[in-house]
Parts: sequence; structure tokens; C-alpha cells
Amino acid sequence: MFGKIVGDFSEWIRRRNIYYTLYYDLIDKIRAERSVVADLDRQLHCANRKYDALVNSLHAVTLEGYTISKIQREKGGETLLFFTKRDSTISGISFDIAVRLYAYQDAVLEERFRAELTCDPGKERMTIIDNYVIGERGQGYGSKGMEEIIHIAREQRLKIISGSLHPVDIECNADNENRDRVLRFYKKHGFTVKLAEDGNSGYIRLYL
Repeated sequence: MFGKIVGDFSEWIRRRNIYYTLYYDLIDKIRAERSVVADLDRQLHCANRKYDALVNSLHAVTLEGYTISKIQREKGGETLLFFTKRDSTISGISFDIAVRLYAYQDAVLEERFRAELTCDPGKERMTIIDNYVIGERGQGYGSKGMEEIIHIAREQRLKIISGSLHPVDIECNADNENRDRVLRFYKKHGFTVKLAEDGNSGYIRLYL
């Protein structure tokens, strides 16, 4: 009789341990799931804030009269958004085009390039008034912006793209590094570059 009682008690202990193990495993899973849900909720909240900021940025650009002219997907997951705005000049013959390039990745939108252009269909000419990279140079945004300028000129059936180089554009350091960089940039895109005798000004020209 005593042996049967001991055996029953041992079986009860064994089953209790199993139930406790299952119970605590279940509690751990619930806690883990709650942690995952809380983490996802935080990520979603953060993503919503980022996307809200993105929408506000895009809205601000469109309020200035810009429209998206091209969206280009790059290697590495980055997306380039090209915006343009067209305004007629006082003469009514020529017109101005403003170009902006934004880089978008991980719900972050950053402006990288700007250009101001004047197009004269009568003379089949585009004049680059200004163009510059925003932020760190050497990332390829200047080339992307210049490619878009050339594309716009061809789209408008213009034959010449020209522009002036001013001292601020080719301001030199001791070894002319900045000037050489500017010259390489325009020549890379097919422009003829002519500098004045003092080397501090000049012009660029591209025949399409």
C-alpha cells in the first residue's frame, strides 16, 4: 500500500514538473511575442514619422511649382527623383527651366543637385545659368544632374548648350585642383571648355 502511494506521488511530481515546464514555456513565448509586437509597433511608428516627413517634403517642392519629371532607381536601393519647373520669360520667346534632383532611400529625401536654365527655341540654344551639387561631392549627383540637363535640351530640340565659367566656379587652390576638377567634369560630358588668359573665367559649349 505504502509503495503504491509513493509511486502515485512520484507520478504526480513528474506530471507537475511537465505542466510547470509547459506553463513557463508558454509564458516565455507570450513575453517574446509581446516584445516582438512592441518592437514592430515602435518600428511602424518610426516609419510613419519618416513617411510623413517624406510626404511633407514632396508637398513643399510641388507647392513651389515643381513637378516630377523622372524617377530613376539606382543600385544599392537609392531612388533619384528629378523635378522641373518651367517659367516663361518677359519676352515670351524664351523660357526658364529649373531642375532639382533629390535622392530617396530608407524614407529619407535629400536634395542633391540644382540647376537654372534658359531655353531659346528661336536660336536653338540652352544656357546654363547655374548648376551645383548640394552636400558632399564625388557621389555622382553632378553627373546625374548634367545628364538630365542634356536630356531636357534634346527633348526641347535644342542644338547648343552653353554657359559661362566665373571665378567662383573655378576658384583655384595652390595646385589648381578645383579648376582641373571642373574642367574634367564638363569635358567628361562632351563640352568644349575655353578659359580666359588669366584662367579664372571662360565658357563651356556642347553641340547636340
